[in-house]
Amino acid sequence: MSVAVDETNAEHWLLSDGHWVIRLDLHDGTLLGGPLFLDYQIGGLVDTGPKISALQQLVALATGGELPTSLKPRETRAPRWILELRTADAIAAGAAQQEIAQAFFGSAVAPERWRKESSPYRSRVQRLVKAAQRRLADPLCGPWFS
Repeated sequence: MSVAVDETNAEHWLLSDGHWVIRLDLHDGTLLGGPLFLDYQIGGLVDTGPKISALQQLVALATGGELPTSLKPRETRAPRWILELRTADAIAAGAAQQEIAQAFFGSAVAPERWRKESSPYRSRVQRLVKAAQRRLADPLCGPWFS
């Protein structure tokens, strides 16, 4: 658990079970001086599902100290992010796009005339390179370290 107080005296709490994190922003009141009345407002029906899920996660974390498996979010984009990280590592090591493609997709990438014969893999690696370069420009702002 950690807390930061900003210039407006709003508190920003991070509660974690070591893997998952829940963030609380207290715009009025404090948890530093003792108990606080928690008022959770949900406006509109469009966002209701995620907001109720976040509240359930907070209650489970606060009462049990960890999130049960049923409440842990599933990140479907994680495999893509892993490929982006691997691509960033390959770029830093000076690998060419064809080498990256061969490392990721193995023998499916043609060793000769790969630009034509393996164009789907070439396009995919080009997109990964662009995404990795974009994220490397500001690495703490993307999904890799959020």
